Amino acid sequence: MTAAAIPISTHATVWSIARYVAWRNLKLLLRSPTLLIPALLLPLFFFIAFVGALSSLTSLPGFGSENYTSFQYVFALMQSAGFTGAMGGFAMSEDFETGFMDRLMTTASARFAIILGYVIAMLGRLVIAIAVLTPVAYAFGMRFDGKAYQTAALFGLAALLNIIATLWATGVAMRVRSFAAAPGMFLPIFLLFFLAPVFMPLSQLEGWLHSVAVFNPFTRFLEAGRGFISGVNQDVLWAYGAGIALVALSCLWALGGVRSASRSG
Repeated sequence: MTAAAIPISTHATVWSIARYVAWRNLKLLLRSPTLLIPALLLPLFFFIAFVGALSSLTSLPGFGSENYTSFQYVFALMQSAGFTGAMGGFAMSEDFETGFMDRLMTTASARFAIILGYVIAMLGRLVIAIAVLTPVAYAFGMRFDGKAYQTAALFGLAALLNIIATLWATGVAMRVRSFAAAPGMFLPIFLLFFLAPVFMPLSQLEGWLHSVAVFNPFTRFLEAGRGFISGVNQDVLWAYGAGIALVALSCLWALGGVRSASRSG
C-alpha cells in the first residue's frame, strides 16, 4: 500500500484518523482471528488451572469469598484486559516493520490520533475476549452476585486497564519501532499482575509479597473487581483513582513515543 493509497487527507480530523486506524486493526483481526489467541490463551489457562487446583482455599478463615471461580474470574478478566492492550504494541511494531506506520505518520497530521486508533481497536478486542472468557467462567460455576451498576463498574475497570496497557505498549513501540520492543511491552504488565493478590485476598497475604501488593495499583483493580462481582463496594475510589491517574501518565508516555518517532523521521 502506498502513501497515496492510505485514505486519510492532510486535513483529516483526529476522529477520522483514529477511526481509520481502529477499523484497519479490527478488520485484520476478523481476517486472522488467531491474533487474539495470545491475549486469551494465557488468561484462560491460568483461570482453569487455578480454579481446578486451588478452589479449596475458600475454606480458609477470613477468605471472604465462597465462590473461587468468581474470585479468579476477576483476575482472568483483568489479565485479559492487560494482555489485549499489550497486543496493541505488537500490532504497531508489525506496522513499523512493514513500513505501513511510516507512511501513516507521513499522511496523518494529528499523530496522537494514531495511538487513539489503537486504543479503540484494543477495546474492541477486549469485548471479544470478554465474550469468550465469561461463558467459560459460567461453565466452571461462576456466580455474579453484583447489581447491574456493579457489573458495569467491573467491566469499566477492565476497560481502564486495557487503555493503560495499550498506551504503555504503543509508547514502547513508538520508541523502538520493531519487534525488539516485545519484552518491554509485555513483561512489566505480566510482573505487575503476579505481584498482586492473585490466589488469595490481600488480607491473607504475608511477608514481602503483601508489602509489594499493598502498593501495587493492580491490587486495587482486583480488590474492587472482586467486590463488584460479590455485590460489595470496596476500594472503588482507590481503583478508579489509580486507573485514571495511570491513564494520564500513560498518555504522557505515549505522547513522548509519538515525539520520538516523529524525530526519527
